[in-house]
Amino acid sequence: METNDINAEINEPVPEPEDITADAGTEDAETAEAETAEAETAEAAATENTSETAEEDDDDFDDFAGEPDESSAEEESESEDEPQEQEPAPEADTEKKPSVFKRAGKSIAAKTAVCKSKFKSLPWRLIGKIAAIAAALCVVIYFVGVIFYSSHFYFHTALGSFDCSNLSMERAEEKIRSELSNYEFIIRERNDKNEIIKGKDIDYNCRAVLGIEDAKKNQNPFKWFFDSAARIQPIEIKADFDLDKLYHEAEKLDCFAESIKDMDGAYAGVYYEDGSYHMREVENKNAISFERLYSSLVAGFKGAYKGMSLEEEGIYVLMADEDNMRHAIEKMNKYVSTVVTYTRGSDTFELNGDTIQLWISINPDCSVELDEGGISEYVNQLAGIYNTIGKDRSFTTSGGNVITVSGGDYGWEINKSSEVEALIEDIKKGEAVTREPKTKHREIGDSSSITGTYVEVSIAAQTMWYYKNGELIVTSPVVTGNPLRGNGTHTGVYSVKYKERNAVLRGDNYETPVSFWMPFNGGEGLHDATWRGAFGGSIYRGGGSHGCVNLPYKVAATLFENISPGTPVVVF
Repeated sequence: METNDINAEINEPVPEPEDITADAGTEDAETAEAETAEAETAEAAATENTSETAEEDDDDFDDFAGEPDESSAEEESESEDEPQEQEPAPEADTEKKPSVFKRAGKSIAAKTAVCKSKFKSLPWRLIGKIAAIAAALCVVIYFVGVIFYSSHFYFHTALGSFDCSNLSMERAEEKIRSELSNYEFIIRERNDKNEIIKGKDIDYNCRAVLGIEDAKKNQNPFKWFFDSAARIQPIEIKADFDLDKLYHEAEKLDCFAESIKDMDGAYAGVYYEDGSYHMREVENKNAISFERLYSSLVAGFKGAYKGMSLEEEGIYVLMADEDNMRHAIEKMNKYVSTVVTYTRGSDTFELNGDTIQLWISINPDCSVELDEGGISEYVNQLAGIYNTIGKDRSFTTSGGNVITVSGGDYGWEINKSSEVEALIEDIKKGEAVTREPKTKHREIGDSSSITGTYVEVSIAAQTMWYYKNGELIVTSPVVTGNPLRGNGTHTGVYSVKYKERNAVLRGDNYETPVSFWMPFNGGEGLHDATWRGAFGGSIYRGGGSHGCVNLPYKVAATLFENISPGTPVVVF
């Protein structure tokens, strides 16, 4: 039908309601019968097609669900055209549409039921089969692993620092020994720099690998897949290497050489104040602690480690904490803590750090030196104060006269070379000591005067007195040397060098035996003279000795019994 004809019909006058209702009722009855027949036909078709469309894909379902099929569209179009040709009322169009969608809904429900049946039957059945196969395969793999790891180490197993994954105990030991035969120790430094010390350079030799069997026992084969904690196992390497060669290899490392270079000038920051040494703040550079470096290297080679990080091992230190500098300051402070108190009778002389620090110096390599020349000069000054040999002495005679006696070899005399050595040793020990200086000669008692125990010989009076601890033990006339023949007894203060029983005195033209011999000045001494019938007076003039002091036998015997070597002998 053309468009103009349709519009003409629409614009025609509307019939009375009664006529419309009657016509519509007749048409509706016919339409309802037609639709019922078509619905029954569609249901029968859907039932037949259920088995035939079981293998249709999802696209058919989507197409059907999205819009009605062509036959439905044509039927719908015809049903729409008929009312227009018969000039139906609006109510008639509204009542026809539900029949079309009702038919389409039944078809959609039928196809949805087919898809659900297809989804339930095939995919879940396949997934179940796959899961069963996978589970069986896992069980097989697990028990194969149990068998394998009964004689092998777990995967990802490290014995010490050696990867021994999936190896038997024999193969693991072979691998460890093989790697150690070309052992290299890596030193990881700052700025991503590495250095290497080779085992062959320090005569590294692996003697034994211990603990492999214990490591294997710690791995349960039934836990091979789960036991991650047992994958790291300790072992012990028994190895020999040359410690001296390792020390020298450490000294050759670039990192240590650079540290020594950075230390240049640091010694200039060391100063002495308030009895101890300190270090001024210098540029905040880090140095290598060689002591820590060497000890860490020794531990690393003993443990057969692959290497170490200087940062993690705490090898880098501040300049003041660098081993050489720290040891230097510690050593200098030890030196200045020394106190030496010298004694000379009742007199004392003290040496302390304020003087010792003048003899200490530190070198650019942080080694500490003692100035031996300065120490020797100090000992010379000490001797000038300390020595008493040959000095004038004030002496009170037995007659009560105060005289001055000079000369002789009695008194204090420091042995300079021995004292310098002893003082250096004392300073290095850093201790407080009280002692006499090393001497060639020493006095008995107070150096200011001769009292207490001594022998007094007066040439003028030709008399001898012996006092012991202030008590007169014996006195006697004597015969001294003959001055007319140039053998006069020397004046001065001497000491008894030793005493000898039954000695023979020899000279250019004599050989004389004596019973009691007590020398005090070379060939001069106190002794008995049994060949003399008299002592004292002026016998010594012309008839005196060769320089000795001759005593009566009993006097000589008493003196010999009471005197000791070192006793002063004052001759005037």
